[in-house]
Amino acid sequence: MAGGSIYFAMNFLENTRRTATKTALQNLKVTILNYKSEKGDYPKTLQELLKAGFLQKAVPKDSWDRAFVYRLTPDGKNPYELYSYGPKGKGGGKESRISAW
Repeated sequence: MAGGSIYFAMNFLENTRRTATKTALQNLKVTILNYKSEKGDYPKTLQELLKAGFLQKAVPKDSWDRAFVYRLTPDGKNPYELYSYGPKGKGGGKESRISAW
């Protein structure tokens, strides 16, 4: 019974981290759109959001305390990529990524 409780708790914690990361990504998307609306172009880096005063203290990180990946993609489906590598980190592959899109 204890094993089942631990499994449930770990699964709950992982789902909570994923949800918090998705929320942070959506908030960053809004901040990026505000930046574009005011400056006329997308920021080149997330640090530009901080320097321009669109973020308060620091560039947010995902729930695993890793930096979000942000890069402009002018020829892509979206104007930029914004995602977390997810719980497995960089080695987890594309299927474990959590995207803002």
